[in-house]
Amino acid sequence: MFEIEFSKNFIKSLDKMPDNIVRELYADLTKMITNPLPSNVAVDIKKLHGKTDHYRLRIGKYRFLFTIIKKQLVVYFFDLGSRGDIYK
Repeated sequence: MFEIEFSKNFIKSLDKMPDNIVRELYADLTKMITNPLPSNVAVDIKKLHGKTDHYRLRIGKYRFLFTIIKKQLVVYFFDLGSRGDIYK
């Protein structure tokens, strides 16, 4: 089982997200606890190019960036935003 952790900025930004996006994020997080990179579940996760163990989770037009710390069994979410702004 993996732990899910959030940065302080992530939590502050999450408060500004629409309720339906937060509900979908919560549903995806419950799937990611057992396997942070599920391949057989309808969770849209892709590895970020040029980064080691950095991924993005897509829900609608929003992107949630996270890293996997395998030694500690932690999935750490550090940034979120709309598609146009998150990668800048």
